[in-house]
Amino acid sequence: MIEFLEAIRDFTETGGQVLLVIGLLIFVMWLLILERAMYLMVWHKQAKKEAIAMWTARA
Repeated sequence: MIEFLEAIRDFTETGGQVLLVIGLLIFVMWLLILERAMYLMVWHKQAKKEAIAMWTARA
């Protein structure tokens, strides 16, 4: 495990600040992907039901 962490440290030292920025952007990207997946699996169903109920109630 220590060798793995040392390899990561050496890699980031070689790449400099750019790798840290890229890593941060990848982390934010995955947060946005997970948020969108949660929305589609959880909250979208309720919003869809409410929209359909409002649409059918207008007649």
